[in-house]
Amino acid sequence: MKKIRGFAFLTVLTVIIAGVFAACGKEPDPLDGVTIASELYYQDTSLDLVHDAPYSIELNASSFETEDGVTVSIDDIRLPYINLRSDDAKKINSEIKDLYMRLATSFRAEEDGLRRFWEKADYTTSVDGDVVTVTITVTSGGTGLEETTEVITYGINVNTGESVTASIEETPES
Repeated sequence: MKKIRGFAFLTVLTVIIAGVFAACGKEPDPLDGVTIASELYYQDTSLDLVHDAPYSIELNASSFETEDGVTVSIDDIRLPYINLRSDDAKKINSEIKDLYMRLATSFRAEEDGLRRFWEKADYTTSVDGDVVTVTITVTSGGTGLEETTEVITYGINVNTGESVTASIEETPES
């Protein structure tokens, strides 16, 4: 009888936990189920295939307000890291790190300066067969400036480690 009660308790607890995740609106991971060639396994197996890049820069403050009232935070710069062991993944990650340094250095200059300009970055991932695509969106604006969006796309085959696509597109916001 104790085994049945214990099993029932665990079942109820599992249903409650699943309900909490569902109620929180946690979106499914588009990378679930992606199979990676054994020689390309993650550089760090404790991290996801694509995860937030661990880059940082020394700052006086983590946020500031522009002269026209927009609050800007260093946390508004969220970029990916592709956790594969391949030359193309290393090249893509190097380009992404360079982008982070450009954005973070601009943030630091504005934090210490006139506070008229801001940039924000975020990314999404998608999967099509063996290809994982990372799309980075960088939005820029500021006092007296037209807001612009730059979209940078990288695709990498998880079985070969080879880059299959890369593009940069910049458009003014309408």
